[in-house]
Amino acid sequence: MLVYAGFQKEKYNIEKYNKERNPSPERKRRNALIGKIYGCIMMLATCVYLFLGFTSGSWEAAPEVYSIAAIFCGITVVVLEGEGKQGNKKNKENKE
Repeated sequence: MLVYAGFQKEKYNIEKYNKERNPSPERKRRNALIGKIYGCIMMLATCVYLFLGFTSGSWEAAPEVYSIAAIFCGITVVVLEGEGKQGNKKNKENKE
């Protein structure tokens, strides 16, 4: 019941909805960069998985390889989102 109520509240948050659907140009660039980095990380994970599989027959290593790659994707978001917030703070300080 609490989860349902939380979803209902989220549904009527118009300001957040508008920000997600109409991002700023800076946000679009950051999202594109995050997507490119995600793609590179996952392709590297696939290369590692195939290398381990063909060289040592460790085909069962997939969960570990892709779990580590997912953690690196999470780290990427934290770093790039933090960078954007710091940039916004610097811009606000410069305007004042």
